[in-house]
Formats: sequence, structure tokens, C-alpha cells
Amino acid sequence: MSINPVSLSSPEANLLLQRRLSGEHSRYGVVASDDEARKPLSSDQRRLWFLAEANGGGAEYNVDAAYRLRGPLAVDALVEALRLVVTRHQALRSRIVIIDREPFQVVEDPATVVLNRYDLSDRPDPAAAAIDLARHEAGRRFDLTRVPPLRAWLARLGHDHHAFGVTVHHLAFDRESLEIFKSELSAAYAAITQGLAPKLPQLLGQFGDFAAWERRHADQGGRASDLSYWRERVGNVPAALQLPTDRERPNRPSHVAGEIAVRVPDDVANRVRALAAAHRTTSFVPALAGFQALLLRYSPGTRAVAVGCPFNARTRVEFEPLIGFFVRSLPIVADLSDARDPDFHQLVTACREAMLGAHEHQELPLSEIVRLAGAPRDLRHNPIFQVWFDLAAGGSAGVRNWLAGLDVQPLRTGSVRTRFDLEMHLTDLGTGPMTGRLLYATELFDAGTAEEIVQHYQHLLAEAVRDPDVRLSQIALLSDKERDEIVNQWSVGAGGVTS
Repeated sequence: MSINPVSLSSPEANLLLQRRLSGEHSRYGVVASDDEARKPLSSDQRRLWFLAEANGGGAEYNVDAAYRLRGPLAVDALVEALRLVVTRHQALRSRIVIIDREPFQVVEDPATVVLNRYDLSDRPDPAAAAIDLARHEAGRRFDLTRVPPLRAWLARLGHDHHAFGVTVHHLAFDRESLEIFKSELSAAYAAITQGLAPKLPQLLGQFGDFAAWERRHADQGGRASDLSYWRERVGNVPAALQLPTDRERPNRPSHVAGEIAVRVPDDVANRVRALAAAHRTTSFVPALAGFQALLLRYSPGTRAVAVGCPFNARTRVEFEPLIGFFVRSLPIVADLSDARDPDFHQLVTACREAMLGAHEHQELPLSEIVRLAGAPRDLRHNPIFQVWFDLAAGGSAGVRNWLAGLDVQPLRTGSVRTRFDLEMHLTDLGTGPMTGRLLYATELFDAGTAEEIVQHYQHLLAEAVRDPDVRLSQIALLSDKERDEIVNQWSVGAGGVTS
């Protein structure tokens, strides 16, 4: 889930909590969509739709999840549970129609979404065949003008052994949606296998109602403060960030990615949490500040760095249980134009204020923020920010029985995509290490370079939280051991003698 990096002890969080408890999650009320036959796209959906069309509508906009199921699977119950979830959430069965060159959503019958079934049990290696199938399904593009945005499949691998997967277009899905989908599918499957009627929470609206509400608000105006805020925030951001790439940008990115594991050890993670508490925020903020500090070091002479971060637009009670594209991608800007050589405390403070400001002014569409930045259109890279950061807080290390009576494990396909140059994804369970991965565009970076970026981040963050009063310019990117190893390698390469 995208987190709100404000601690429960802060005044800002108390205000947000009061709004949540009173139902006043926004400055504007929600009303149902007038047109039940067709509904507008939300501003973020509309941006994603035109971006996908401009890039050929490839699989980089697919969200996929696949699992291995061990145990006695009740296939008919799974089919019924899937149909129930799809029936409840119109976003999963809405296709796009174009009217006067403007996209709209049209809700289709739940029967348009089916569970495609395969039998791979006779293959020489059923598990490998399942991985191939998962890759194939994840890599198929959607023509959303003809089909709904969800595909689901089930493969039999052997006795009491199956693989199950879903692929959803990002236009109808985000990470929170996946958790809602799994939770409802789990509850419905458990009830059906016991011969009971599933009892799921009542939905007070649909994603189309959110999109219509947002459109009404946009038509009413009143965004002067949002415009003023974002105009100031992105004014100093360069059109493209300087990164230690190995190759020039292609004219059109392929979105093929590699991944490198990231691990912030227990002691460093605990210091991150302690620093967050001292700043009355969450671990998201100092972890992001460390990433911004690294990007600033990679960009000498650049005083402002923008990193894309997710914000959850489910800001009202009636939106919280809905599946849909509620994630808002917003630039968090580290602007050091007025600071000669700040310490890490200062950067964390600036990052916290930027997160709070972005949360307060998140209703301005990203397309408007891009326009305010005034950067020329360039299909080789994303406007404003080419780097992404996310930290998921809480949860568990892995729930393996979310489908009743089954052992459920992720099906690792080894196939990843990215819409950015770099994506840093971390998880903080509250104790122990913080773990995650760095996704990198393989057209720009070699694996060795990506490994170095991870090493630099891990070391810089460790040094920064060990002594937050240290000036950013004084933090080395390599540990003494790593520096000695590099010097020794150079000595050997130059014909030198080492002991």
C-alpha cells in the first residue's frame, strides 16, 4: 500500500485523522456519476491512456501476479469467487470507448471476464511450463477498446498442484487494488468452499463515480493554491536527471528492466526508524532523503532533484475499499538552491515538508504539473522525474495461506519491466532489515553499474543516519573496504604488485 509518511503523533496526521473519522477526507463532496452508460476517465487514467497510446500500448502498463497453489483446490469455488469480485468492482470489467477523440469507460457484463484454464501436468517440467505461461500472460498487451482490463488463468501442474495468475492493465489497478483483490477473493473462496454465502463489505460507490467527482471538481476551478504550489516546486527541476548511465537513451525505450536486491541491515534500519521518529514522520522520508542525496551526488551542479512517489487518492471512506487506478504519481523535489552544503537533518526536514505539501496539493493532475514545469516533450524519457521511489510499510514477511486450505507461494518469473530509468522499491516491516530491489532500464545501465548504485545507496544511507549532522558533501559513496578493493583492482590492472 502507498503510505502517508506522516506519523500519528504529528499535528498534520491528527488533522488528517480527524477528517477521516468525520468523513471529510477532501475539500469536496462526492456525488454519483450522472451518466450510468459511460463514465469519464480520471485525470491520472486519462494521462496514462494517452501515454500508453503514444508508446504503442505495450505490456509495460500491465500489472501481473502469479502464484503456486499446493493442496486440494476447489476450482469451481475459485471461479465463483473470481466472478463475485469482478461483479463487485466495475473497474475490472470496463473497456474504453472513444467519443469525439475523448476516452470514456463503459462497464461490461461480468461474464466478459473468465478464468482461462490449462493442463500442464503432462509437460516434462510442469513448473517451468507454468513460468513460461505466466510470462506469456504478463507480456500480452490489452486492447482496452475491445476487452476488459483483467485476464485470469489457472494451470494444473499435477495432483493438488496448480498455478494461478492475473494480469490487469494499470489503468484499472494499483498496488492497493491487488491487496483488495486478494482479500476479497480469499474471503469469497473460503465462504464458498464451506457452503456459505460470501459476506463482503458494502461498496458505497465505484471507480467511475470517483472519476466523475474529480471531473466535476476540475470543472469548478478553485485550484489556484495547487497551481501556485506546484509552479514553485518544479521551477528549478531539470528536464532530465543526470545519471551514471552506460549508454545513450534510445529514441523509444523498450521498458525492459533488470533488478538488483537491496538490503538495509538491522542496525541501519533501526537508525532510519529512530531518525524518522525524531522528525515525527515515517521511515519513508529518511529513506527517500538518502536516495535524493545520492541522486544529487550523481548530478554535480544540479540543485533540484525530482523523484516520483506514489500517493493514494483513496482519500474518502467510500473510496477505500474500491479497486481502481487510485495511485497518483507526484514529484517530490529536493531543492537545495538556498542551502550551500546542508546536513542530512536538513534534507530530511525538506523531504518531510515536500511530502506533506504534495499530499495537500495532490489533486492537481500530473499533466498540469508537467505543463507548469515547461519542459519540452521528449518521448525518450518521462517528464519531470525519471526515477521512482516507494517504501511499503507494515504487513508481514509473506502470508502463504490466503486461499483457504492451500499453501500459496509467489511464482517467480524473472521477468520485470520499468517505465523509468531507475525504480527503488523497499519494504519496512517495522523490525529487522529493510529489504527491496532496484529496477533499472537495461538499455541505459549494465548490471554492474546498477549494483554500484545499490552499494552507493546502502552506504550513503548508513553513514547519513549514523551521523545526521554530517554535511552531504562529506559522505563517501564507498566504504573503506570497497575503496581498498577498487584500488587493488586498479593496481593489478596497471601491472602493480599487491600483497
